[in-house]
Amino acid sequence: MDNVKQYTVDAIEEGMVRLLLRDDERVSLVMSVDALPPGVREGDIVDAVIRDGQVRSASINRQAIGDARARVNDLLNRLRQRR
Repeated sequence: MDNVKQYTVDAIEEGMVRLLLRDDERVSLVMSVDALPPGVREGDIVDAVIRDGQVRSASINRQAIGDARARVNDLLNRLRQRR
């Protein structure tokens, strides 16, 4: 059975992408951006199966991206209210 994990797209430079494991962002992977779905952008959250350094499957998790943005906006609003 494949082990799907969530990664944050940390950076895309010169055709390479750095992914951070969402469970432990100290763990990073660097690979060709071509290994990920077309249209992937920095800050996106990707569900992926990566085995032996190869992406076996990957998809952009729009729901997780929306949830993360909502949490950030909520935190920013709370900080603004403290002023």
